[in-house]
Amino acid sequence: MISVIHALVAVADLFVLSLIIKPFDPEETWYVGKEACFISALLLLVGISQFLIRDIIYDNPANWSFGYFIEEIKNAYLVGILFFLILLPLNFIRLNNRHIRNAQRINALSDFSKSDKSSEVFVETKLKSESLHFDIRNFLFARADGNYIEIFIEQHGLVKKNILRMTIKDLESNLASFYNIVKTHRSYIVNINHINEVSGNAQGYKLTINNSDQVVPVSRAMIDHFNTLLKR
Repeated sequence: MISVIHALVAVADLFVLSLIIKPFDPEETWYVGKEACFISALLLLVGISQFLIRDIIYDNPANWSFGYFIEEIKNAYLVGILFFLILLPLNFIRLNNRHIRNAQRINALSDFSKSDKSSEVFVETKLKSESLHFDIRNFLFARADGNYIEIFIEQHGLVKKNILRMTIKDLESNLASFYNIVKTHRSYIVNINHINEVSGNAQGYKLTINNSDQVVPVSRAMIDHFNTLLKR
């Protein structure tokens, strides 16, 4: 019964900490360093929680001593670190292998060169001098950079970068009617018709774009949506 109580407290701590962090740190920005910090915070919370429930489990007048406080935190880290030293590498390998396999399957089965009808797009910003006209067929990808958006457009075999003062969300709304325009990351929108190759790693996919040496990421949070669009 004591072991069950300790385990349930740890599960409750994991649930609470996940709810707290999720709104501030979406999955697409999650990587090994942040995962290690999350685990460290979780183990600290587990240690504190185990100390607070000592009176429920143990009939010991010294339950609230500083020595037991340090001991519970130390025990949480000793047990937790041993567990996660095994779990973290296994999870990294699992995600890496899965995304590599899926990327290879996409390259083998997907046709990225689907033709689209010519359609003029007008992207308007608050400053009219920064507004932009282009043919949607020539749109390669866009990347958020602070308060600006970098839009990469192909013209006569050359790639031109256009910088507009707007958010990635506003650009996404402007291009929402085009099925081939996909948001792959909180900072990237890409034209899937200009994808040259897809590669995978533990964080998701990496896209190479025609006539560009820049790599566009597909975050783990966006992979399912990206895969669904490619199957159309």
